[in-house]
Amino acid sequence: MKKGKGRKAGPVIKKIFTVLLLVILLGAGTFVTIALRQDIVRAKIDNLFFTYLRAHAEKDIHMAASVFYPEGSEEYNEFIKRTDYFANPNSILLSINRYTIMNHKFGPGWAKAEVDIWFAHSMYSIIYQLSFIKRDNDWYLEHDLENKSHLYDFSIIEDTFPITTPGVYVPIGSGPMAPPPSGPPLVIEDKSITEYRIKPDERVEYDTFRGCINLNRVYFPADYYYIDPQWFIECTQLYSIEVSPDCTRYYSEDGVVYTKAKDELVCYPVGKVQSHNLPLGEFIMPDTVQVIKDYAFYKTTGISKVQLSKNLRQIGNYAFSGSKYLSEIIAYGSLDLIGYSAFENCEKLKSFTLPDSVTVVEKEAFRGCKALESFNISPDSNLKRIGHSAFENCRSLKSFYIPQGINKISHWMFTGCTSLEEITMHTRITEIGLYAFKDCASLKNFYINQNITYVNRGAFYGCEALSLKIYFKSVPIAWHMAWDDGFNNSIEWNYRV
Repeated sequence: MKKGKGRKAGPVIKKIFTVLLLVILLGAGTFVTIALRQDIVRAKIDNLFFTYLRAHAEKDIHMAASVFYPEGSEEYNEFIKRTDYFANPNSILLSINRYTIMNHKFGPGWAKAEVDIWFAHSMYSIIYQLSFIKRDNDWYLEHDLENKSHLYDFSIIEDTFPITTPGVYVPIGSGPMAPPPSGPPLVIEDKSITEYRIKPDERVEYDTFRGCINLNRVYFPADYYYIDPQWFIECTQLYSIEVSPDCTRYYSEDGVVYTKAKDELVCYPVGKVQSHNLPLGEFIMPDTVQVIKDYAFYKTTGISKVQLSKNLRQIGNYAFSGSKYLSEIIAYGSLDLIGYSAFENCEKLKSFTLPDSVTVVEKEAFRGCKALESFNISPDSNLKRIGHSAFENCRSLKSFYIPQGINKISHWMFTGCTSLEEITMHTRITEIGLYAFKDCASLKNFYINQNITYVNRGAFYGCEALSLKIYFKSVPIAWHMAWDDGFNNSIEWNYRV
């Protein structure tokens, strides 16, 4: 693992965490708030945590063994013989002093977990989100991709961060909510069921409906504590989720779940193909909806066209991700934020017109939209930020306009956009991120003006047709030393427009 400006997490990290805390006691000690100054809180990632997560992501039993035992020891040699280790992860994965990794998720090229940090001499803890991603054979601590000034920092905390108390249930979302049922998780033995009526004391979890591919309808009782779209990912025939009319938190209409006020869309059934009397595959969102919740349309198989609410402000994370037949989205001028991976791998989506009101397009928002030919942004756009990998592997995208509010081309922003021929941008861009244009084999011209003060590693890797013109007479000292990694074409220096 090399050390460099790419913010890689590796064996150079020596300490577990360093957390500077300001504790404010209010009243008679009955209410405690941990005030964390954003400019002083820096929590370091320990190499053992990183190695542990990477071992699980890559299913490397030798790497996992090295976390617990010296290589070559008797315990190490016994550990590497285990064949069931990665198939049966523990609920609490790894504890070092007061730091515990838990609630992990892994996939090819990514690893996410929560780190629970208990404060000494107290009953309180805070939970950090830990996220690594793998790109070009290197692992990166994801937070640092957006925070170049702090090498290996785990997290920059908000000015205030809530504490959690053991045994206290913290509700999700708004409105009245009962605590989750205390009994064992609901297990569906008969995977061939077509309907299921959930009882108030039954606790649904992510595995409850796994494999129930014939499930058509689900019923929830009044005031059920929570409804999560991810519970039904494998229920490809599910067309209706119904909630008791007496429920004070949720409301269902035509099989779609909303919050009671109908201002948030919670869950659209995976297999629903028709709404009211609309043509097959079309859905018109009620104009009362202001927020599409995370995963609301995740991997839906029945929709091809969605007309969003005219009052919609936010599209949640993974909201439409993996909706493989979605080809058209109509959005309006109230929209402010598009969450991360919101349209990731919507492989039929051909075009998208960004409303001028949108200020943020989060990371990986349109990643893997292979049919996306045009992404329309007007000169009047209020867009301020585009997250990393937002258009990665949009192989049909031919041109892109970067509006004036953007000052950075993010990491991997256009990686794998093999049809991209033209980038139009203003002179306010100051930074080009890691492998920003990697394998943009059709990109013909690019001018680096005097305002671009930093170009990261491999920014133009594999841009075989590119004629690169640069304002500077030579490589600025601030640029990454491998900024031209993988770029073999001639460069015209000291160029003036």
